[in-house]
Amino acid sequence: MTKKFLLLFLLLPLFLAGCAKVTAPEAKVSLLDNKIILFYGDTCPHCKVLEQFLDENKINERITMEKREVYKNKDNAKLMMEAVARCSLSSNNVGVPFLWTENKCFVGGEETTNFFKTKFKL
Repeated sequence: MTKKFLLLFLLLPLFLAGCAKVTAPEAKVSLLDNKIILFYGDTCPHCKVLEQFLDENKINERITMEKREVYKNKDNAKLMMEAVARCSLSSNNVGVPFLWTENKCFVGGEETTNFFKTKFKL
């Protein structure tokens, strides 16, 4: 009888440990996920040229795109730096306009304009 209690005493913790709920750590969700984001500066001349191109070609009507100003908004600038890091770019070699889409980065007016020209066959 003592052996049965001893065996029960030893096996019960193992059984209970096996029944414990195990959860995987939650994946960090980023504001970048599944989005197209155009980062710009409100006084950036290249951004104004790009905006004119977007308007003339009605890009904003063809695509859902967030626009985030980075000169005055630290949260937007931080998000842009997250995109820079995901693209393995040096923060010293990036500026605005800066486009994040499909897990890719496009830096500068010409590169960003070329992305839209290719995407929409302009």
